[in-house]
Amino acid sequence: MKHVPLPMLIAAVLAALAGRAAAEANPYSLGVSQAFTRDSNIFRAPDNFERVSDTISSTGLLGAVDQPFGRQRFYANGLVRYNKYMDHDELNNAGYSLSTGLDWSTINRLSGRLYYAVDRSLANYNSTSNTVIDFRGKNLQKTQQFDAAVQYGLVALLSLEAGYNHHSIDYSAALFAPSNFRQDAFSGGLKYRPSGALTLGAGLRTTRGKYPDRPQEVRFRRNDIDLTAEWVASGLSTFNARLSYGRIRYANDIGPDFNAVTGTASWDYRPTGKLRFTTSVSRDTGQETRFYSPVLGDIRSATNSRLTTAGQLRALYDVTAKIQLYGAGAYARRTINGIPNLGDQGHDRTRSLGAGVKWLPLRSLQLACDLTREVRSTDLGIQSGITYPYHVNTAGCSAQLTLH
Repeated sequence: MKHVPLPMLIAAVLAALAGRAAAEANPYSLGVSQAFTRDSNIFRAPDNFERVSDTISSTGLLGAVDQPFGRQRFYANGLVRYNKYMDHDELNNAGYSLSTGLDWSTINRLSGRLYYAVDRSLANYNSTSNTVIDFRGKNLQKTQQFDAAVQYGLVALLSLEAGYNHHSIDYSAALFAPSNFRQDAFSGGLKYRPSGALTLGAGLRTTRGKYPDRPQEVRFRRNDIDLTAEWVASGLSTFNARLSYGRIRYANDIGPDFNAVTGTASWDYRPTGKLRFTTSVSRDTGQETRFYSPVLGDIRSATNSRLTTAGQLRALYDVTAKIQLYGAGAYARRTINGIPNLGDQGHDRTRSLGAGVKWLPLRSLQLACDLTREVRSTDLGIQSGITYPYHVNTAGCSAQLTLH
């Protein structure tokens, strides 16, 4: 069977959705997008290095479907995009992203969900290895995620849950092959719902990860006890939290075995009908944090990024029914261990601030502009080979037309 490239497959799916969209207003949609971004430091060069700026044009075709049927619901979102650099043609690239899922339930007490996502884009250049600290070639990053979960209601207030999660990251540049990563996690536990507003949980989680393309393959295992809570204080406030105690062990004594208390917390708060805040904080290993913190760059070494504390705050304000203002801030502090000749431990801190505006002149048309500044500082020098200070400013505007 002839192999069909994924971008072509996504484009074919979007074209099929377009045909259905013409006949049905919902649940299908199809759209196009165009964005221009000015980046003051496209290679995330360290401070005191030569910084290069450029303007990037990103043209995309997007589509979505959200279809309930019976007790089930199927959804998918796809995007194919072409990114063109005005002054650095060698970085031009075609990227794509696709996410799809199925929520299901039976007449009895069984329910569950399936989810898959894949993304291919130019990798972030804020590398963390001195062998490529000023790398300026093309390096495409492909990430994949698969989640599966099943829930069985034992009694009215108690349910049993089990889940599986897979993550993978791959890089196209040979210098970054040691960063290719695989991780699988299995979990199981009980959920207790004493009221409609509160859900409590307790469970066990086991994780296996590896860096398969290093000269000596790096493997680790992690076992956690998880305590979770979800509290819907009102229709305007929702709080989620996880507290875990875990043991991490590396094979062949390659990495730093340690025990740690980790966790995450998030708060979605709507004080008024026009204003919304979303807040999240986390404390976890570098391997885990990299999957959900946009502030962090590539954490390339299993042996160095021990723990990362990260926080994000986003505010949305609807000025009118068609104009929305938004601001966002993020912070991450990494604890870095095992630095030769520079002591046993160091830190770096990455801060990001941004603001923007969205305008919907028509139901199907969205225009947006935003500004972002990102700064990393560290108590270690470039000679550490692990991290370095840098700063970058980005500004961009975009337009998106969607047909339902």
